Amino acid sequence: MMMIIKIVIVMVSMLTVVMASYNNCYAPPSIYGPKCKASDWLNGVDGVYVKYTVDILGDVNVECEAVGSGYRKEDGKPWGWYNMGVFTDGDAGTLYWGANMAYPEIRCKGLPLGSGIRWSWSTTDGPDFPQ
Repeated sequence: MMMIIKIVIVMVSMLTVVMASYNNCYAPPSIYGPKCKASDWLNGVDGVYVKYTVDILGDVNVECEAVGSGYRKEDGKPWGWYNMGVFTDGDAGTLYWGANMAYPEIRCKGLPLGSGIRWSWSTTDGPDFPQ
């Protein structure tokens, strides 16, 4: 019976890791806006990264920060907010998530004007930049 319970728990955890969520938020001009929390939480496992994708609803660029444990697993960074740089429409940034259970969050600022954004997250097995 315990083996069946363990298998179910592992299967639920694995399903949670691959889920994605789409969210709307606002990036005010030149200052970071409010934290935008995903509607779905992520029960991560060791080695998992989160890819944040941003679609900009206006004709501006946005600079974004998101939660994670740094840029690469090997960095050993603490959980917190990390800058992902300036986005143009459809750009994405990846942060290490690891075995953390939380809601993905992002906050952005419009450059130079504010804009609505639609953002999403998905899991991946590595960073999307050269190591």
